[in-house]
Amino acid sequence: MRIVGRIHVFLIVTCKLLTLENSAAQENGGFLKKLQFDIIGDIHYSKYNFTDIKSPYNGLDGWSEAKFAYWVDANKSFSPYLSIIPVSTTEREFWWQRNIQAGFGIQWYPFDYADAQFSQYFRSIRIFAMLAYRYFYDNPSGGDEENVDFQIGSDFYYDNLFDRKSFTNSSWTNLTYRKSNFSFDDYKAILWTGNVKLGFKFKSEKSILFPYIVIDWTYVGEYSARWWENFLRLGIGVQFYPRTEQLGMISKNFMQRVHIYATTLHNSVWLGDSPSGDVKEFDIRIGFGFSTGGYFRN
Repeated sequence: MRIVGRIHVFLIVTCKLLTLENSAAQENGGFLKKLQFDIIGDIHYSKYNFTDIKSPYNGLDGWSEAKFAYWVDANKSFSPYLSIIPVSTTEREFWWQRNIQAGFGIQWYPFDYADAQFSQYFRSIRIFAMLAYRYFYDNPSGGDEENVDFQIGSDFYYDNLFDRKSFTNSSWTNLTYRKSNFSFDDYKAILWTGNVKLGFKFKSEKSILFPYIVIDWTYVGEYSARWWENFLRLGIGVQFYPRTEQLGMISKNFMQRVHIYATTLHNSVWLGDSPSGDVKEFDIRIGFGFSTGGYFRN
């Protein structure tokens, strides 16, 4: 269970960083006030994981991202940023899922952050460009992988988990040109991926239960033979947010977005070629997710 231990250590360090950042921001009105630190992450169990390498999969997969942004303008719409993403799995044969990625880029949110009424549905649209390096720390071949990628594109996130409406929409999508996609140097393709959850939430004084239907997809038209990058999946699930009240500056909405979930997915359509091996067309996942509010422009 090393992956669980690593996530536990990461959370402890994150809480320390959040404490230091907020206390520093209160004491300094210049440089540190424009510096923002955010984290997001997920760890989950998968029964089959839509793979032909191992069946059943029965593994734990985890990732997290620590992101440092320096906002150039007062409305927090443009910044250079640094992203650090550790990824791990309990399944050693999936060595490409055991890596640490560091990326430096620029990002622009074209809709005014300050005009919340106008940009309620659009303020999380982001245009970005990033150069990234990925270190595969468990490659049995000794380092012949592609470890540099250039990305330019746009992504979007929206949810109304914490408003008064019972109907809930949690949507994310990313459309990005990838030079290598950490696969091969002349990959040079546009990858489109996304996830939409729709349902009715049940709120108590301090918690939220969100049952949902989910649509999940990834599509790369240039590479139909890469079936693991061309799929449409449908499913159902439930998320539970145990403590949704805001706890002040130190948390930066961190505890508000901590949640556990369970979902089942069915691979409804292969958008490219079908896999030649034996791939289960459904998966069961149970997991734990967390984030600070800055990823959602809160």
